[in-house]
Amino acid sequence: MAMEQAGTFRVRVIDIDDNPELQCRYALHIPVLSTIDNNVLCKHALDKQAVTDYLANQAG
Repeated sequence: MAMEQAGTFRVRVIDIDDNPELQCRYALHIPVLSTIDNNVLCKHALDKQAVTDYLANQAG
């Protein structure tokens, strides 16, 4: 049986309606989940595999 080890990460929620630039960029794609360096992991719906893969790559 494989054990998964929990890591730590921070999430910052940004209200796109408060930012005209983001509103133009993502208006038709809300919700959006992106990395700290603005790489979009998923939009419209949560892509659990994309998030899992990203976090695994960050762990090294």
